Amino acid sequence: MALIGLIVILPIAGLALWANLAIYEWLQRSEFKQTWRNRYRGHVIAGLILGIGLTFFVHYRVNKKIGVDGFPIPIKLTDVQANGEWKDAEMPAPIRYGAIITDMLVGVALSGLPIAIALFFKENAGKLDERGRPLI
Repeated sequence: MALIGLIVILPIAGLALWANLAIYEWLQRSEFKQTWRNRYRGHVIAGLILGIGLTFFVHYRVNKKIGVDGFPIPIKLTDVQANGEWKDAEMPAPIRYGAIITDMLVGVALSGLPIAIALFFKENAGKLDERGRPLI
């Protein structure tokens, strides 16, 4: 019952992993120069830094009594006890580690988004659809 959070974690992690791999494969199979691959590496490094920030440094309060650490998947929940002290809620290890990995993957995927948009426009510039209209 405690692992029910994997229903949320696994699809988000899968989507983020797919996005990262799709951009990487796009760069490998297409006619893009090495400079595009180097830019992507820079974005991956920035994404890892963003992922670390999202995972370990984002703290916010849902309301006056509940706090959350980590984004988009919380790695820790805290709540106010009757005596006014904040207490961490225990999360099972698979949920906690799954959330950490997912948050990191989301950070890398978000940082790769500008590269994906640029690749799309570069690859489709000047192409026409079946009616002869420009694709972009």
